[in-house]
Amino acid sequence: MGAGSNNNARLFSGMTPETYSRSDATTLAQMIRSGEAGRDEVHEAAVRAAAAANAKFNFALALKADASEPTREDGALCGVPTLIKDINGHIAGDPVCFGSRLYQCQTSAQSSHVGLGIQRAGMDVIGVSSAPEFSLEGHTSNLLTGDVRNPWATERSPGGSSGGAAAAVASGAVPVAHGSDIAGSIRVPAAWCGCVGLKPSRGRVSSGPAKDEGGFGLATNMFLTRTVRDAAATLDALSRPFPGDPFRIPTPEGSFLASLGNGGVGGSLRIAVSVEGRMGIPVEPETAAALRDVAGLLEQAGHFVEEFGDPLDGIESLVALTEVWLAGFADQSDRVATAQGRKIDETVFGPVALAAYEWSRRIDLAHFLAAIDHLNRSRRQMGEALEAYDIWLSPVTPAAAPRIADLPTPSTDFRDHIERGMAPAFQHTVAQNVLGLPAMSLPLARHSDGRPIGVQLTAQAGREDLLLHLAAFFEETRPWPLIPPEAR
Repeated sequence: MGAGSNNNARLFSGMTPETYSRSDATTLAQMIRSGEAGRDEVHEAAVRAAAAANAKFNFALALKADASEPTREDGALCGVPTLIKDINGHIAGDPVCFGSRLYQCQTSAQSSHVGLGIQRAGMDVIGVSSAPEFSLEGHTSNLLTGDVRNPWATERSPGGSSGGAAAAVASGAVPVAHGSDIAGSIRVPAAWCGCVGLKPSRGRVSSGPAKDEGGFGLATNMFLTRTVRDAAATLDALSRPFPGDPFRIPTPEGSFLASLGNGGVGGSLRIAVSVEGRMGIPVEPETAAALRDVAGLLEQAGHFVEEFGDPLDGIESLVALTEVWLAGFADQSDRVATAQGRKIDETVFGPVALAAYEWSRRIDLAHFLAAIDHLNRSRRQMGEALEAYDIWLSPVTPAAAPRIADLPTPSTDFRDHIERGMAPAFQHTVAQNVLGLPAMSLPLARHSDGRPIGVQLTAQAGREDLLLHLAAFFEETRPWPLIPPEAR
């Protein structure tokens, strides 16, 4: 059913721009199922909201006017507008650029398992969100679309690499947007844009079939949302194992969304709290104060809380993760460029991607195996240290969103880029990818200047349900604004 079909007579009958932008995905799906709103009028509201917001915040690689035909009319999120990130999650026929001129104007030949989950849920994909070139930065900008801007303050970064998705959700353009996370790329943008950002356990969401799990299981896919129940609903949409998946985790009985109605966390939890900086970068006082405040709330709720000095080494685990991630990147890029009759240079890649390309050329088998070994040792060490705890409370980032103008100049040395361009964003989020643990960013505090401050909760493998229950507790006791003032 297209945007110009039989619901035109009631277009915007109840779906005002304000109603649309303030409704979460669960509400919109309920309105469509009950007949209170038609799919077409929700789609039209989304198209208008996305166009207006994108003019301010520049979060989209592409927007489209036609509504997606749902694979299932009875999908749990049928008619809910969303965006797919330009990294993973693609649906056949949609543009796929990976934020790069190298892939510009290509379309996806095959739907990913994430894309199939989005279609199964009946969601209305209204476009593709921007990402930094090959997800290589903690800020979202590329040569195709330029800087994405934070809806809380347009001079500030939305984070990366799911910064386009986060800006779209925070602005009210869509209630939920697909993202992916290999070192913190869902959680960091969620923290800086005031969204809910859940990174699932390794094996919870399939990344196939055309590619294996990103970074040998270091990466995963999910949605950025504004509400906890939408995080649960979208996790339900994507949580399905496929034959041949290299990593699997037991599927829970019932749905994550339904479990939110089954009471609280079920007893006292052991909670580790980390407040100190990592990789030589201190945690700003307002971020540390927010963490201690949240820890106090958990203690008042009857949980056991204690300080925890995590043993993960400094920059070296982030370097090792990046070596595993970029192994073969140069060879693949050369193959694509050769097929197009060109070579990799500054006319094709931006400075960070070009530095990554040169670095990748030096990652031989010995370097790759050493990086795998390093991550294994780090994972074992961290896993043992966290074994005694149910939840690990920590910063998402050491500070709230920085000004775009203050970001470091791109380096031609990729190791330098890791230290100056990636570590300030990802120092507190990389461990969860190494461990394969579920982690969640919640906008539980505000900086004195109004910027959101994200607080990170990490659970043991497979315990997304526990994260969602705790998040629901905070959503009730410390509700956060759904739309920032600049986006209204």
